[in-house]
Amino acid sequence: MTVVAEAREVAVRVGAATLLAGVSLTVSAGECVALVGPNGAGKSTLLRVLSGELAPAAGAAFLKGRPLGTYDARALARERAVLPQSVHVAFPFLVDEVVRMGAGDRRGARVEDAVTESLARAGVAHLRARIITTLSGGEQQRVHFARVLVQLACGDAEGGGGLLLLDEPTSSLDLRHQLDLLASVRACAQHGTAVVAILHDLNLASVFADRVVMLSGGRIAGQGRAAEIITDALLAEVFEVRAAVNRVPPAGQPFVLPHTAR
Repeated sequence: MTVVAEAREVAVRVGAATLLAGVSLTVSAGECVALVGPNGAGKSTLLRVLSGELAPAAGAAFLKGRPLGTYDARALARERAVLPQSVHVAFPFLVDEVVRMGAGDRRGARVEDAVTESLARAGVAHLRARIITTLSGGEQQRVHFARVLVQLACGDAEGGGGLLLLDEPTSSLDLRHQLDLLASVRACAQHGTAVVAILHDLNLASVFADRVVMLSGGRIAGQGRAAEIITDALLAEVFEVRAAVNRVPPAGQPFVLPHTAR
């Protein structure tokens, strides 16, 4: 498979603190990778390096075989889309206007089709005439996901499958909308997009990802299929919790692992 994003022996330091230490990762077209790990493990820092927002102190990051530092802002926006953990809109834009921002300065029928389709895929088409600041946190998160889908659609039309980076995209969503969003992300991957998503819910990571990458202390503690990585031993080592993966909980204790929305 074609490698879309790559980090080679990346190190990031802030003062005396090392946030990433010799991290190497490749993500191929059509692949969904989940980054998991405790707070402060380096997940968001790695995402920022892969997005081109943060230059590493050592090592290098590449997008479609080209060093990220050689892209200007416009070219980078065509090749990769990022949904941060939190996006604050202070002005009273309509939802429709916010989603259309994903197209940049592009206009025309193709953009309008992308906006309409993305609003529907994010489940916010009925909100397109609302002011975004009047929406709930979860609704706003879905609006920004629609904006990212528009950016990705415009970029794909120009340069082929790109890179989608998501930082805790389900953090404000209810169970149904978590599943719907991840299903939309999987659909992007099926069309050739490489996806990297930070997920704190290990159950969601398990049903979503082709590969789970577990970070700890700025290093990769393990990567592979969910069944290989989400184990009692790694959860004890990395999260310092006792777990019983794939074993029935005590009688009367609910355990919910949804596989898909209806």
